[in-house]
Amino acid sequence: MSSVQLSNLHKTYPNGHHAVKGIDLSIRDGEFLVLVGPSGCGKSTVLRMIAGLEDISSGQIAIDGRVVNDLSPSDRDIAMVFQSYALYPHMTVRDNMAMALRLRGLPREDVDRRVLDAAKMLAIDSMLDRKPGQLSGGQRQRVAVGRAIVREPKVALFDEPLSNLDAKLRVATRGELKQLHTRLRTTSVYVTHDQEEAMTLGDRIVVMHDGVIQQCDTPMNVYQRPANRFVAAFIGMPPMNFFDGVLEARSEGLGFAFGDGLRLPVHASHVGSLQPHVGKAVTLGLRPQAFALATGQPSVQVTAVMTEPLGDLMDMTCQLGPMRVIARLPWATPPTPGSPCSLSVRTSEAHWFEAGSTGSRLA
Repeated sequence: MSSVQLSNLHKTYPNGHHAVKGIDLSIRDGEFLVLVGPSGCGKSTVLRMIAGLEDISSGQIAIDGRVVNDLSPSDRDIAMVFQSYALYPHMTVRDNMAMALRLRGLPREDVDRRVLDAAKMLAIDSMLDRKPGQLSGGQRQRVAVGRAIVREPKVALFDEPLSNLDAKLRVATRGELKQLHTRLRTTSVYVTHDQEEAMTLGDRIVVMHDGVIQQCDTPMNVYQRPANRFVAAFIGMPPMNFFDGVLEARSEGLGFAFGDGLRLPVHASHVGSLQPHVGKAVTLGLRPQAFALATGQPSVQVTAVMTEPLGDLMDMTCQLGPMRVIARLPWATPPTPGSPCSLSVRTSEAHWFEAGSTGSRLA
C-alpha cells in the first residue's frame, strides 16, 4: 500500500485550456478515493497525470513519498483499468493477465500463482483459456481488473471502468469492486461521472468542477453538508431544489421570504448561524426528500404537474409560482395534473448558501 500526494498540480494544454488548476490532494494508504464531476471538469486529466500518461504543467506528484514527475508510467508501479478494457483479442484470459508479469521476468511459478489467485478472487478461473471475444462485457471487465491486481501495484487507477456495462451489471460489478478493495486494500483512485458510483464505492469522494476541487470528504458528509451550491446540485438524485430570497427578522422569528410573497420559517437549529445574514439575499436548498404530501405546517401551496412512479416512491413535479419543484414522496394516489395541493416542508433539513450559482454553504 502507498499514499499519493498531489501538490499545486496544474495542467494547461497548448491551446491555452487550463484543465487542472492548482489541485492539492492527499490520498491515504489503502484508501479508495473517487474523483467525480461533470464531463470536462478535469478528473480524468488528474488520473492520467498520476499515471504518467499526461505531462504536468506545474506542481508535484509523489507516490509513497517519492516524487514521480519525471518517471515514465512503467516506473511508477501503478496499474490502470480503462473504460475500453484494452485486452489483447488474440490472447487468452490467462495470457492477458500474465503478460505484464512475464515482461518483468518473474518466474513462471509466481506468474501462474498470481494469475490463478486473482482469477479465483474475481470468479473467472473457469475462463482462463478463453479469449476476450468469448466473454460478456462484465467478464471482460473482470479480466481487466484482474490484469491490474496481479501486478500488486502501489496504486490502482480506474478510468470510468463500468460505463460500458448495462445498469444491472454495473451495480453487480461495483459491488464486486468494493468487496475486492476491502480484501486487498490497494490504494485506489477511481474516476466517474456517476454520483451513485461515487457514493457507494468511495471511502472519500472528491467533487470537481472546472479544474478545481469543490469538496473532498466522506460520501455522507458531502451529501449532508455540501460545501457550496454546485456540490449540492450535483450530489443527490433527484437534484436539490433551490430558492433565491431574503432572510427576514419578524416578531414571530427568523424567516425566509422568496417568490411572490412566499415565506418559510427558519428552523430553530439554524437561527444562530443565519442571524448575521438577516436582510441579505441567500439561497435555500431543499432536497426532494424534505417534502411531504400533507397539510402540516410549515407548508407551501403548489400545483401538480406530473408524477413518476418508482415502486414504493414517486417523484412529483410541482409548480410553485414561476418555479418548478420536485418532491420525492411515498407512493400514494397522485394528484391530478393541474390540481392544487399542499406540500409540508421539513425545514430542519434545509441547506443555506450564499446567493449566486456557486454560493458557499452558510449553515
